[in-house]
Amino acid sequence: MKKREILTNPLSERRVFFLVAIIYLIPVGMFKYVGSLDGPQHLLTSNIIAGLLSGSDFYGQFFQFNPPVIGNSLGNYILGVLNLILPAWMAEKILLISYLMAFFYGFRYLVVSIKGKADYKLLVIFPFAFHTLFLLGYYNYSIAVAFMFFSLIPDPERPEPEAGYVYHTDPSVYPHVLRSCCCFWNFTPAFGNLPVLQFYLRTDRRE
Repeated sequence: MKKREILTNPLSERRVFFLVAIIYLIPVGMFKYVGSLDGPQHLLTSNIIAGLLSGSDFYGQFFQFNPPVIGNSLGNYILGVLNLILPAWMAEKILLISYLMAFFYGFRYLVVSIKGKADYKLLVIFPFAFHTLFLLGYYNYSIAVAFMFFSLIPDPERPEPEAGYVYHTDPSVYPHVLRSCCCFWNFTPAFGNLPVLQFYLRTDRRE
């Protein structure tokens, strides 16, 4: 296959994207525990959640679930559920790998939904997954950013746009409610950015 055909072949692009994604997962799997500032706190909280879910009398003496649904918590609940059947280090790896793949492919899906095609420029997103807050252990914030990519994607059955405008997201809010709620449950400031980003993407004028 010629060089130009390789660069323009969608199948080749998907394979390269997947291969690079796997390479970027290697740092997560190199060591038993992933070093970070807040990572141990997340594991401690998830162990408490797992204890409450399993009906532990010991944890029940000191802790209970908050009645209202609050933000900055979904990652802890995911870890807590995983801790019911897996050791803490393995639960953490599954969470981090899920975040990284969601970040990579969420960005790719968002760009493809806007441009209508993928190219090798999408590879630029990979280093940004290991941002400072992720390395500090702000897992809920990191997962919220990944969810934010998916909350901006268009609905496949959206109506035709009005004359003079290009709608990059479905004008109806309902298909995005669940994804927006997931974003809120992870990190509230990221949820607050959604209306601004959706408004910008929905009112992008044709040139």
